[in-house]
Amino acid sequence: MKKHVLAFAFFISAACFAFAQPSYLVQTGHCGPVNSLAFHPTVHALVTAGEDGMVKVWETGRFTILFARRTAPRAVSLLAVHPVTSRFAAAFESDGKYKVSVWDWTDNRELYSVDLPQKPLFVDFSPRGTYLAVCVEAWNSLKLFNAEKGNPIDFPASGSGIISYATFSSRETTIMTYQPSGKITYYELSSAKKIGELKSRGGLVPVALMNNKRSLVCMNLEGFVFLDAVSGKQSATADIPGLIISGSDQQGATIASLTRVPGGRETITVFSAVENAAKELYSTVLTGDSPVTALVAAGETDVYAGTRAGEIFRIMQSGARRVVKNALLPVSDLALCGDKLVLAAPDRLLVLKSDFFAPDVSAPTVPSGIEFATFTQPFAGNRVGLAFHQKNGLFIWRLGGDQGALNLLNAHTFSLMKETAVFSSALRSLSIGDSYYLSIEQSGVCKVNGLNDPNVAFEYQTAGLNNAVFIPPGKLVLGRSNLSSYESSLAIVAGRTGETTYPPEPDIMVYDLAYDDRKKNLYYAGIEKIRDTAATVVKVRSQDLMAYPTAISAKPGRFLFADLACDSDRGLLYFSIEDSSVSVWDGSSVLKFEDGEQKVRKIVPSGNTVYALNDDASITAWNASSRLLRFILYVFGNGAWLLITRNGHYCSGGGAIDRYLQLTEGGNSSADLLDRYRLGVPVTNYVKDSP
Repeated sequence: MKKHVLAFAFFISAACFAFAQPSYLVQTGHCGPVNSLAFHPTVHALVTAGEDGMVKVWETGRFTILFARRTAPRAVSLLAVHPVTSRFAAAFESDGKYKVSVWDWTDNRELYSVDLPQKPLFVDFSPRGTYLAVCVEAWNSLKLFNAEKGNPIDFPASGSGIISYATFSSRETTIMTYQPSGKITYYELSSAKKIGELKSRGGLVPVALMNNKRSLVCMNLEGFVFLDAVSGKQSATADIPGLIISGSDQQGATIASLTRVPGGRETITVFSAVENAAKELYSTVLTGDSPVTALVAAGETDVYAGTRAGEIFRIMQSGARRVVKNALLPVSDLALCGDKLVLAAPDRLLVLKSDFFAPDVSAPTVPSGIEFATFTQPFAGNRVGLAFHQKNGLFIWRLGGDQGALNLLNAHTFSLMKETAVFSSALRSLSIGDSYYLSIEQSGVCKVNGLNDPNVAFEYQTAGLNNAVFIPPGKLVLGRSNLSSYESSLAIVAGRTGETTYPPEPDIMVYDLAYDDRKKNLYYAGIEKIRDTAATVVKVRSQDLMAYPTAISAKPGRFLFADLACDSDRGLLYFSIEDSSVSVWDGSSVLKFEDGEQKVRKIVPSGNTVYALNDDASITAWNASSRLLRFILYVFGNGAWLLITRNGHYCSGGGAIDRYLQLTEGGNSSADLLDRYRLGVPVTNYVKDSP
């Protein structure tokens, strides 16, 4: 085991992107649900894949992270580990196409990827690591590849039907497949000749071929079903009410199942698969709040469970223990107030003050010092939004709860200046303009109010509203969903008369808009369908909103989130479409920023720096001119924060970061690295927590 740990010490972190040495691994869970788990028994490593597109590898002794990389632009749906080497295969959708990517986590590099014609249903390596088998949602379902190079292997199982499971003989001479229609088929690998076909029970989800190589254990809503792999007949059943998911070890000797009954807690039961029966070994009731989404067994003594919250539990006979938790503090929004960066957490505002955050073009590449403080936010316990207004101060609004509310804070002391508005229902979104604010409530009410005028200047109610922008002095542009009954996905409402016009835009579902009040440009993003092909697009309309739009960007596939941000002072549009990259449109061309690793949730331009709030609540900052990364900022639940600059140096404050941060430069201890690469930056607390 020591040999593998030494090799792993050279891994390069996904958290550092293109950063120079040293490289770091931030030890935290997945952002969003864990979709798949795989255990490598040789090196005792757990591989986890998530909705966030990340694949992470954990050493299961002390449960330290060995590898973390965003291997897919969208969710990783299936995962398999190579039986001999430190490799994994991850299946995902990218730009409207399906792929399987194979990585070596020791070398931290992608070995190859293969394109798939349809959605993958199953991925696995053969027992000796010669083949990679993939089953897709197609009539000619089974695809075989050389596991070393990724070359396709001619295996003309033409017209075989959809296959949901495949397994190899131990010597890799034959392959057995199961079809949901209830058919078990055997093929000779060397000739691709069909050598046997059996009628069996249909509609099952295969879990594993048991270690006796004769019984295939499957599951349905009632429990486990055992099939004789030689005759195809059902040999036994095991009723397990409330069975949701299950997982096994590579030998099919241990099976873990998750049951969920109405009014009860989730229970994980571990079985030993013996002959045609599942013998219960132990059962554990989970106490966590987040539902389990993935299971894998690592033998009789250990089972691992991934949750919807991105955490990992180890299930043992003595009980369940959380071994990976999400250590990052949830951040719902950010704002720049001069030289202060303000982050909104559920119960507080974290404020970092430095010349490093100043909007001036000549801002330093390394901070001369950082002062930080925390303040109790007025809507503690709720998700909030932030916006800095040069004349008024810092606006903060409550998005959670039964009622939305808007308050104004002093941008220096962060104390409450006034309660600006209370809304009749929960807010979906709120945006601040020069002299107005625009609110959209969950009920469908859309309002425009003057910042210093309590009277409603504009009110409109509609169903199927995704987003809206206000064009002073009196136009409201609505972006409607495809559930709307109107003839166009865009609607323009005149404030005084209520007259509604519809620009010709019938084939797009609009879900984000932005307006440049200097150029008089309307930008919007959505899903456009042309014939049978869907793409996520960003478009612009000039001052004449009824004129034909110009397409800025088109990305194949249906992406359900995009963020648009205007820098009216520079005449630029920044956008990101459900991935880790940010692009800028200058009116004539689109330029891409240096890539990040986490999906961008919100873009905030500020002078010569562009900030992004990411899906995992980290903050990425780029130089707007060079489009290169400046730094990444992490805030942890215990109040600690960590800022890593582009060249790999860092500064921190608020508490210890050692347990969250692993440095991966060989030949040095963590203590040496922490001291050696820490920036000589004074870090102080400039204000105590406000009352």
